[in-house]
Amino acid sequence: MDKNKKIKKEYTAREAAFRSLMRLLRTDGYANIETETSAAKYDLKEDDRALYTALVMGVTGRAISLDWLVGQFSSRKPEKLDRDVLTVLRLGFYQLFFMDRIPDHAAVNETVELAKNCCARGAAVSGFVNAVMRSALRGRDKLKWPDPALDRVSALSVRHSLPEWLVRLWLESYPDNAEALMEYANSTPPLTLRANTLRTTAESLRDRIEADGFKAEIHSDTPYAVTTDASYNLLSEKYPGEFFVQDRASQTASEAFGAEAGESILDACAAPGGKSFYSALRMNNDGKVISCDIHKNKPALIQEGAEALGITIIKPIISDSSKSDERLKKQLFDRVLCDVPCSGLGVIAKKPDIRYKDKKQIDKLPEKQYAILENCSNYVRPGGILMYSTCTLVSDENEGVAEKFTEKHPEFINISSRTLFPDTDGCDGFYFSIWKRNL
Repeated sequence: MDKNKKIKKEYTAREAAFRSLMRLLRTDGYANIETETSAAKYDLKEDDRALYTALVMGVTGRAISLDWLVGQFSSRKPEKLDRDVLTVLRLGFYQLFFMDRIPDHAAVNETVELAKNCCARGAAVSGFVNAVMRSALRGRDKLKWPDPALDRVSALSVRHSLPEWLVRLWLESYPDNAEALMEYANSTPPLTLRANTLRTTAESLRDRIEADGFKAEIHSDTPYAVTTDASYNLLSEKYPGEFFVQDRASQTASEAFGAEAGESILDACAAPGGKSFYSALRMNNDGKVISCDIHKNKPALIQEGAEALGITIIKPIISDSSKSDERLKKQLFDRVLCDVPCSGLGVIAKKPDIRYKDKKQIDKLPEKQYAILENCSNYVRPGGILMYSTCTLVSDENEGVAEKFTEKHPEFINISSRTLFPDTDGCDGFYFSIWKRNL
């Protein structure tokens, strides 16, 4: 069956959100991918698509908070409820407690209708759903969230819908801005574009987006970035090939990487291709960029993206960057970028399900990350540049890996390291470290 084939039945935004959330529970999928792929299938209008996306992303991210809230107003504990009933209540409570633009009566009535139409025991459970929703509406203003003075970690976990291990980690690692990071985790970051400077300028792109009636802004520290409240679908249809999506944090790191025209570049973990594209544009499409990825389907996607932008110097290949590749050892590169697989906690607002990752799996990442950095350092020419980066805020994955490499490799001199924070830098959480090879 064609995954993009439209579903014949017409669904409301809430019905579509319910179906997507149930599918995510069954498949352990990713909310951002689900909304991107399913919105078109449901053939939702632009306003309905926005509501659908907000509900799926919001309910996914706020699940811990929502289940605590349901427990305050339901006669049955959340874990005792049927999965479909709990999903309906999560949707209803999200509208009541976290969406300013949904009228209370609409939140209650639409949630009851959703229970009737979508739950397996629709008519039988709709009365229960109605009672819980109305109880929440009556008690919302008197609700007392858990007191941080009694148990700070538990209280912050419930308030910000984060697992306790992550709350504890951020409090210990970043005591000055931990709670700001928790606030960011449930925010809605703007869409950020990187202007394709082979075809346009950031200023031109900004001006045309503003002329279309949307907000658009250029930031002095990321001169090729345009942040906007316009939708990606609208912009990609109107300005094809004039931009690609890349957060300001990634653009900051890509600029620091410093690719120059005529150079040879290796992007060791390249998919989906943003840093390769940025380097190629910075090089004015003059030189060579080898873009590696371990997954067989990714090089074709990188090539497709490059062609859409008019970039001709990128060559995508399949390669496991944690292991030596004879093809790459034969040619030393001017610059090598290791943007390694990571826990992704710096982009938690865009990928809300990241917070539910198994901590044991996250704890294993530094070993793999170091293996990639260690191996790829062999591809840097004397005098060349090596860069390590992640989109996470976990010191073991960031400073831990970088400091270990510096200690073990005196032939590489560390020349720059930086952590970017959402609350102070206005972008994704990000880390990068740069070395110059002397021998």
